[in-house]
Amino acid sequence: IARLRLAEYDTLKQKGATTLDVRPGELFGGGHAADSLNIGIANPSFSIWSGFFVNPDLPIVLVAENDTQAQQAQLELARIGFDLVEGFITADDLGEKQQIAQLEVGDFLASLASPQHPIVLDVRSSAEWNEDHLESAIHIPLPELPGRIGELSRKAPLTVLCGSGYRSSIATSLLESEGFERLSNVMGGMQAVRQHILGFTSGYRSTNTQAGGFCFIQRASSGLASASVSPWLLGLRCWFSVMAKRARSTAFWTCGEKLMTLAGNWSFAANVKKSASRMG
Repeated sequence: IARLRLAEYDTLKQKGATTLDVRPGELFGGGHAADSLNIGIANPSFSIWSGFFVNPDLPIVLVAENDTQAQQAQLELARIGFDLVEGFITADDLGEKQQIAQLEVGDFLASLASPQHPIVLDVRSSAEWNEDHLESAIHIPLPELPGRIGELSRKAPLTVLCGSGYRSSIATSLLESEGFERLSNVMGGMQAVRQHILGFTSGYRSTNTQAGGFCFIQRASSGLASASVSPWLLGLRCWFSVMAKRARSTAFWTCGEKLMTLAGNWSFAANVKKSASRMG
């Protein structure tokens, strides 16, 4: 596969070529070409999502970390009948680049507690959404996103969430090409959210509430009562988590447990106590 110079890349773009960035979402977010689509080659679903969102009738220019990654992407595309790959360019060789914020889960959860909290877009499947979700999120499965972009505000900050961060990176690249500017992607997705809040990734059930807070997820075997997590409690939990790790002390967790108990959030207090015991 040919490695393109910037002038060659610009010429192909002017002729209508699709820029397909096959790097991981974190690298894409750190700097990418305008109007490019991010579908990471490292994921087994690369061919599936490429089939959904790449036009096979237009020439394709890859953005890759190296020629090996570009060759792998070219091969996977050829297997689904996409033969118009013109070459690749590395991100370092690009001219002007754009960025999309990549949020750690703690920063994401803390942002939900702020008065200027973002709109959350969940692009997982309906089955995943029914299993668990953040109560205030908007749900648009990724395959439906191009046809439903009109449902979203281009003026408000928009944070995109999926199961692992892969599909949400695809979604943010699609939204950016449609003129959305205040975008961010949650690295690790709902898996990271579960891990951060309750310290596990499987064996859970979710409880949907009518409250305006966020869905609280807990183990099916847990004897704790179900509860929704209000924004300020969620933000306080994230703050205690960060401070305890920095101080390497259980003092912050002990204080947090007492505050949550006083607030009447027994389930949350119990999980704070578990975190303290793990640190001790």
